Amino acid sequence: MKRNDVLLLAVGGAGLFMAGVVWRPVFGDLGKLKDALECTSFLATTVAAVVAIYALNAWKAQFRHAERFSTLRVLKDAITDLHLYRGYLLAVIATCKHLRANNGVHDPQLAQKESEKREQLKEALSAYKKAWAAAVVFFTSAEEVKFPGSPEKFLTLFISRPQQIYEAYEKYFEPDFSDNFIAVTQFYDDEAKVLFKDTVEEIEMMLRRKA
Repeated sequence: MKRNDVLLLAVGGAGLFMAGVVWRPVFGDLGKLKDALECTSFLATTVAAVVAIYALNAWKAQFRHAERFSTLRVLKDAITDLHLYRGYLLAVIATCKHLRANNGVHDPQLAQKESEKREQLKEALSAYKKAWAAAVVFFTSAEEVKFPGSPEKFLTLFISRPQQIYEAYEKYFEPDFSDNFIAVTQFYDDEAKVLFKDTVEEIEMMLRRKA
């Protein structure tokens, strides 16, 4: 039984008890009837007020739960598109690998693909940020702190990781440092996969959790 239910029963029981206390003397003295009626009216008003507050709180809790679920569903849909972050990184990596293999000569098709992936990701991040703003107001403090892939996290990586991949390409351009370049790109690729996986799992867990 919920705490509010217990409170409601307690108030009702107290009201009945007080009514008994008030009305009992009346049966021995009819002159006290008016006072008993006034006191009973007061008790009834108090109990009605408590019941109304309880009903309002119950409605608010139900409304909040429905709104939370709705916004989390929208947020989950937005998160699904964040796989584009890894797609963008892979496009950057493919460009750099081509540059390494062709002595710095660009491939227009790879450059075009990288640009397209970047624009797609920017749109996905914009939608995610909007969905996050609507949903985060229903997060608990612990949920907000724990959440692995906030918009700020993805936006930071979106800006920094491609730049760092190009820096690794320049730093490890010589064939002797090929393994170093591969290690850097593999680390960022694995990071993207784990971040997306953890973010999807967290939002799914929040949808299953009662709040």
